[in-house]
Amino acid sequence: MKNITPIILIVLSLAACKKDLRTKIYPLTTYRNSGVFGKLTLVETLDSSTTTVRIEADGLRPNVLYPTYLYQGVIDSITDTLLVFPSFMSGTHNIYREQAWSIRYDDALKSNACFVMHDTIHPRLYVDSGYVMAGNIGKNGK
Repeated sequence: MKNITPIILIVLSLAACKKDLRTKIYPLTTYRNSGVFGKLTLVETLDSSTTTVRIEADGLRPNVLYPTYLYQGVIDSITDTLLVFPSFMSGTHNIYREQAWSIRYDDALKSNACFVMHDTIHPRLYVDSGYVMAGNIGKNGK
């Protein structure tokens, strides 16, 4: 019994030190009456060197590929691609994806960034008429 007590105390102290991971939710705007709506959540990771980007969207057309990106800049003034979300397609009307972004959480909150989901039917990149859903994030978001 004496040998088990120190182990129990170590486990309890480790559990008490567990870090609560921070999150920031950004609502996304529907474009072109697409019916696509959702949110983007930035999630702090335990290693602090990356941030998890979580996308939840509804109102999608099933089995349609939606090119989806994080861009540097704001919605109408994009300058560079920061992150590409591969295989953004669902067999249903909704989708849930998580992807690592190689930026610290605090830096992600200060980033000059926006999220854009393009329509493959009218793929006019870099203009809002090609978006089905978009939103500013980081220092540009609300």
